[in-house]
Amino acid sequence: MYHNRMVLIAILLAFFLPMELVSAYQKTLASGIHAVHYDRENSHCRFEMKDDTTMSASCDLPFENYNNETVQFNIEFYEKYLFEDETPLLSLMNEGGPYKVMLHGKEREIVTIETEIDLSKLEVGSMSGEAWAVNVMIKDKGKVRKL
Repeated sequence: MYHNRMVLIAILLAFFLPMELVSAYQKTLASGIHAVHYDRENSHCRFEMKDDTTMSASCDLPFENYNNETVQFNIEFYEKYLFEDETPLLSLMNEGGPYKVMLHGKEREIVTIETEIDLSKLEVGSMSGEAWAVNVMIKDKGKVRKL
């Protein structure tokens, strides 16, 4: 009689429970970069050409430190999926790095990274664009998290 309900509840638990466990771990037990939450869905980068060889780039990246202690880390950008004819705009951001970030305990901050990229050395033509849901890696003392 309750078999269908139990199967549905089991499926829902299997889908939602892992995300809740990770969130609970970050908010209670984690320390260092493991206690840092990155709101990928609200991240955004803009790329505009200043002249023939220089591109201006600006990224807004929302982070939150769930721990009471200050945490420092470096940010690197990466492309998760790239089509054959697509230029890796996000990876070009690494030319201006490393980008150091410090979050105090229980701090929520939108980290803004602005840089100018010299395209003449990289053999990349003129381009501009925007990126949403930006893929980043945070690194600290040999520890790496892809977010």
